[in-house]
Amino acid sequence: MKQLRLAFGIFIFGILAISKLSFSGEFEKASELYFQGKGEQAISQYQELLKKKPGNLEGWVNLALMARDAGLYEQAISYLKHALSIYPQKPSLSKEVITSEVITSNEILNLLAWIYFYTIDFNSAENIFRKILSSEPRFLSALFGLGRVNIEKKNWTGAEKTFKKIIAHNPDFALGYYFLGFTYENLNRFEEAVQMYQQTLKTDSNLVEIYSSLGQVYKKQRNYEESYKQYRKILDIDPLHSEAKRKREEIVPLLARPPEEITPKKKITLFSSIKPTKEKAKIPILRIGTGSDEKGAPYPTEKMVLKLGSNFLLVRKKNGKVIFQGKVQSSTGAVNILQIQMKKPRKMEIFDAGGKSLGKYKEAMIVRLENPEKGTIVVEEVPYGKGFAWASMEDREYRGEIEIIPDKRYGLISVNIINLEEYLYSVLPSEMYPSAPQEALKAQAVVARTVALFKQKYHKLHENFGYDLCDEQHCQVYRGVKKETEKARQAVDETRGEILTDRDKMINALYSANCGGHTQSTKELKGWSDEPYLTGVFDGETSTPSLHSPYELEKWIKSRPQVYCNYQAENFQPTKFRWLRIIPAKEIEEHLNHQYPLGKIKRIVPLARSKSGHLREVRIVGEKGEVILDKEYEIRKFLGLGFLRSALFILETKFNTQGSPEEFIFWGGGWGHGVGMCQFGACGMTEKGYGYKEILKHYYRGTEIHKLEY
Repeated sequence: MKQLRLAFGIFIFGILAISKLSFSGEFEKASELYFQGKGEQAISQYQELLKKKPGNLEGWVNLALMARDAGLYEQAISYLKHALSIYPQKPSLSKEVITSEVITSNEILNLLAWIYFYTIDFNSAENIFRKILSSEPRFLSALFGLGRVNIEKKNWTGAEKTFKKIIAHNPDFALGYYFLGFTYENLNRFEEAVQMYQQTLKTDSNLVEIYSSLGQVYKKQRNYEESYKQYRKILDIDPLHSEAKRKREEIVPLLARPPEEITPKKKITLFSSIKPTKEKAKIPILRIGTGSDEKGAPYPTEKMVLKLGSNFLLVRKKNGKVIFQGKVQSSTGAVNILQIQMKKPRKMEIFDAGGKSLGKYKEAMIVRLENPEKGTIVVEEVPYGKGFAWASMEDREYRGEIEIIPDKRYGLISVNIINLEEYLYSVLPSEMYPSAPQEALKAQAVVARTVALFKQKYHKLHENFGYDLCDEQHCQVYRGVKKETEKARQAVDETRGEILTDRDKMINALYSANCGGHTQSTKELKGWSDEPYLTGVFDGETSTPSLHSPYELEKWIKSRPQVYCNYQAENFQPTKFRWLRIIPAKEIEEHLNHQYPLGKIKRIVPLARSKSGHLREVRIVGEKGEVILDKEYEIRKFLGLGFLRSALFILETKFNTQGSPEEFIFWGGGWGHGVGMCQFGACGMTEKGYGYKEILKHYYRGTEIHKLEY
């Protein structure tokens, strides 16, 4: 009889377990609709499921998050209140609560408080934030919320106290410094405000909205030159930025010096001593376009200045005829200078150091050192980072030769002709932190070599411009000799000729700075190829985390999981792994309306996501229409000045008293598209004892290392 009762009990337990799993599976299917961008269907299915299982705590939280993402804040508040009403005193003993992770009541309260904040119910938000902090004094999100409430209420003393506490406990939290600076600005403590704004940028260099704040404070201090510089930085990123233009023009009459003297470019005054690579005769030759824009096209240039510290030749590309021979006078050590000016419609005129014309040409000309083994060529004021947060101009020093091509549309196109291995000497420290572990640099060397040859042989993206690769992120960042380091040269030399192959064919070895914890599969991205070696992988040693519901996604992005790319070392900004950015609605409206005339934004709705959590689609609804951004590049470009770090983010909206969006809050992770090798992750793997070959195997599954013989 005992055995019969035991068997019956096991049977009943099994039925209950299957029933429980069945419900769990139905919730998971409903969540899949959310990740597919079918938010309304997902909400509807969750509502039906919760009628049958009203005690499912995580179900109510997920429903609230889906409602929040859809902009249904009143519904979200109702769902969160219901979740709190059924919250068990002892979650582990409750038969009704089905959760994949333990949701604390403070986490639910925090979600509720933020929605109150976004809907301008500051009193309710403050009460809840304080309640959370009474039991968890270091709850960062609640502290941040309380600080923001204090600012909205103009309680500057309370704001100062709160934000000081935040940065004391969380020195990597960039917006803690920003809002402390904002508090000081409103207290007319301008020097302290400047210090905090500058610290914000040191902590997260991508928060370019701070340039406007700095420009404003400097103007209040009557430091007009520094104010001018800030607006100039914004215009380097976005030349069409109307507010920056207006404020810059307001400052110009107040300047004591001409603007060109205030923003000097990075100059190179001394030539580098270089070490050529060994046995270079058989190494492939690359053509690198210098001064490229964000899409890899030549940045329009009407004038170029080249400096040469040794004897050189000016050669016609078409027939190899020497047009001019420049010699350095050893007695004076004078530097040779060539000036090239574009003459419309498609001619360039070249001048020597004394201003004498060396002729006008419609064809490409090559500047070649007589002894390239020892010398370099400096090109003055090369534009870089156009469209990004770090946009500017600087002198660049190059190995090899420089070819100048006159072009009707772009003016002067500059091409650096260099061998593959010496090109990599600069790419590695231009693409990765120079202080990265050696095995990570070696992995980068193999990947960068593969990328260069693959683009040259198969992609040929810039063939119409006369070069194989550009010098920007569109291909690979390449900043010339001054970026070279001994560590990078060693990594290149130790992996000489090594590339990655799949079934004996060279691969398209994509990579990004930081994947955020899980790389993306190319098959999930519109317009990208479907390659088995570019399938997304979890960036850690343990099993893949569960990202099957809105709550799990929320926890993933708003925490710092222990993955390889959560790599912390000197010079590695933690804000490239997890970041927070607040962008005024008017900023996104202006940036977006350059391309899509939607007028004022009414809402931005996240839609489909990859398995990694990265957004694949975003709907933007404006007064004059709507648009769906379905390309990773566009999502990052149009939703932020100087690009968002990645498309791995949760988006929240704060409204004004008229019910219109006032600012958009991006809680994000990672930097870049997240496909292929994760550079931070490679560093983290090295720290765990993995070598470069193991790193490459992890990120490019099924590939082999092949060595080119040269």
